[in-house]
Amino acid sequence: MIRAFQDAAISATIQMGGTVATVAPDQVLALFGYPEAHEDDAERAVDAGLDVIAQISALSPPRSFQVRLGIASGLALATEAQAIGEPSFVAIGLCDLASPNSILVAASTRRLLGSRFVCENASQYVLTGASEPLNACRVTGRRYVASRFRGKHSKTALRLIGRDQELRQLLALWKRAKAGEGQVALICGEAGIGKSHLCESFLQCLRKKSYATFRYQCSERHLHSPFYPVINQLEHAMGFEQTDGPELKLKKLEAGLRHAVETSQEELALYARLLSISKPKNDPSFDVTPQRQKDLTISALCRRLQRLAAKRPVIIVLADAHWID
Repeated sequence: MIRAFQDAAISATIQMGGTVATVAPDQVLALFGYPEAHEDDAERAVDAGLDVIAQISALSPPRSFQVRLGIASGLALATEAQAIGEPSFVAIGLCDLASPNSILVAASTRRLLGSRFVCENASQYVLTGASEPLNACRVTGRRYVASRFRGKHSKTALRLIGRDQELRQLLALWKRAKAGEGQVALICGEAGIGKSHLCESFLQCLRKKSYATFRYQCSERHLHSPFYPVINQLEHAMGFEQTDGPELKLKKLEAGLRHAVETSQEELALYARLLSISKPKNDPSFDVTPQRQKDLTISALCRRLQRLAAKRPVIIVLADAHWID
């Protein structure tokens, strides 16, 4: 049982780019942001915590047991074997206060999470050895966000400054696209100069117009997950829930695809396989090679976009393309 817990915690930490500092029989201390920092270390820590809970919950009896997680952010004196400072003290204290199979995050971490996770309202907790109560909240799950930028700034009104020329260029391309001349715009540059902000401002200029938008968010953590941005967008567009079974997902998929455009049974089967849904009963037999199935899937995805574009203008936003699989 102890080894199963340790394996789950260690694998989830490493997969999310964290470092395992200490491993005790009943406790694992993981560091995110050391020795290598990422702009989303807080999100990586919460993702790792949710993965640990999922792995522990999936263990079959009689090995079934529960885990508690605490996460805090801040400055610490860190080595590969330990982290001395307030974050580790708070995180360990929150572990003791968390309910079974749950995550408590300190306010210092909650401020960094944006809207990517479902968080309950903050409450005050009294940590042993602390001079005053601490604000923390429980994370109950993940939430779909259309883009990293919107996830970070969903509740913040940001003003676009110094990008009037670029915005006019995008609007000119959009005018051509509406006239039937398909256009492609590449927005590139160093991190933090406002690429995503420019894109969001462009879309806001069109919010009163009739058009369809497809957002594909690539992820550094899914470099080796084929079709990850496409699958993620489809699952959200079809209204999939974590509790949905294969049959319900298949019904939602069929309804969602055919509501937008005409979809053949063969295309439905390709989409079902792409989303790892069990085959429908009337699924035609696909006795093809993996490469051939990939080609058929890409063709089906392209046909759907073409059919939608024949009905009304379509905008495809591909964010962080350098991280695509």
